[in-house]
Amino acid sequence: MWKKWGKEIVAILLTAGVIICASGCSPAPTQKRPAQANTVLQTTAADFKNGKANGTVVDNSGDGGIRIAESSGSLRESGTYESEEIDMQPFHRLLLSCNADTPGDSLVKVEVQVEWENKWSEWFLWGEWGSLAKTGSSLGNEQDEIAEMSEDVLQMKDQKTGDAVRYRLTLSCNTAGKSPEVRTVALSVQNDQKAIQTMYQVAGTKKDNSSIEKVLNVDAYSQMTRDPKIAVDICSPTSLAMVMNYYGIPVLPEEAAWGSYDNSALLFGNWAYNCAYAGSYGLVAYSAYINSLDDIKDQIAQDRPVVVSVRYKKDESISGDLPVLHGAPIDKTEGHLLVVRGFRNKNGKEYVVANDPAASDDNGVSVEYLADEFEKASFHVIYVIYKERSDEKIVPRRIQAQLVPTGKTRQGLDGLEAEYMLSSNGKSVDVSRNQAKTIMYTLDQKNYQYLTANSGKTLWLKKEKNSGEYSFLVIMADRKVYAAQLSHMTG
Repeated sequence: MWKKWGKEIVAILLTAGVIICASGCSPAPTQKRPAQANTVLQTTAADFKNGKANGTVVDNSGDGGIRIAESSGSLRESGTYESEEIDMQPFHRLLLSCNADTPGDSLVKVEVQVEWENKWSEWFLWGEWGSLAKTGSSLGNEQDEIAEMSEDVLQMKDQKTGDAVRYRLTLSCNTAGKSPEVRTVALSVQNDQKAIQTMYQVAGTKKDNSSIEKVLNVDAYSQMTRDPKIAVDICSPTSLAMVMNYYGIPVLPEEAAWGSYDNSALLFGNWAYNCAYAGSYGLVAYSAYINSLDDIKDQIAQDRPVVVSVRYKKDESISGDLPVLHGAPIDKTEGHLLVVRGFRNKNGKEYVVANDPAASDDNGVSVEYLADEFEKASFHVIYVIYKERSDEKIVPRRIQAQLVPTGKTRQGLDGLEAEYMLSSNGKSVDVSRNQAKTIMYTLDQKNYQYLTANSGKTLWLKKEKNSGEYSFLVIMADRKVYAAQLSHMTG
């Protein structure tokens, strides 16, 4: 994936350079050896070893990663890492994904440069990430004469074609002096004029999965039954939650939604942030351009469900210039994400088996789409997500808390309400509307009810008809999730 020169080739080039220069001419330009595939995945110490470290170190333990270096026996406050030049096939668009462990409020800032005709662009800010920090993408005027940056895609300008990439990471310790560690960086490019072969296509020794019939067992979540304040906007994190549950990480769609929220662009669907959230749980997760359904089939063959970006209308009678996807749960969508969990053939036709979160309830999430229609509906962007260590048990990041009655009551619209303070580690937690994003509770661990935060720092709970042990989750703007139990809500 990287350009690599053997010692003999380097010696020949150097010698040639001396001879040419001695004759009064300029040295011959270095020839590029672009990556064969459109996606470059860096996830081992060997992948990172040739970058420039300033206050960082490549960690050789485990699979490898980048963390802040020590100085005089203590950890530095921050450090940077700049990758070497990564030569790519000519491209018009670039996706970047970063998976990192960010303990506490530690942060990773990601920047990227692209090369066009031997000239490098400015450094574009992809954004900052912290699993327990209120971070987001850049909203500045991220553009120059070569390229421009949106929330999650870098676009070359005026049909210029980039041919190389490099990225820069800035790691910042948390308040307790713990370093973040970057485990994976993925780069994926797309060319408008010609398809660049993908990793699936490059690996010619792989089994041909074009006629695969296989369906993975992925739990179904409808986004429409979740927190009403955000339900229509959370197709991406709902799809992400389905895949994470498949890998044994029982996060709820609301947790994935606020955990991957782009606080700058105010988006739940930022591809890089969705992948960063899944990556923060130890998964490898990155967005990638694909050329056909065969790339998705390659993942299914490896028992990996795939999140796919699509647009569609459900039949020909619906207005709009959109591909028709018969059997879709909603009339139409200009941009949507769902989970592909398999393929099957029926009556001589191939079908994509998907979990479409746009369904009105969980029972309607599992659908089958004609493969040729689905191909036309696809944006050819996917989330590749997998678990490297299958025996590792991962639990959601939930902070244990208590709901403590203050003794105050009031008359609400539906009857008497009692005031409760959310407390964790002996300290009260501000649950006002600017801090608490989703407040949800359940009696059966399946059906949830939702509370609306107000201007106060406490919760007002009404009496419930059914007695029992209620489980509360309070999801905060800084991505923290508090879990509390309350018996016999009496209001």
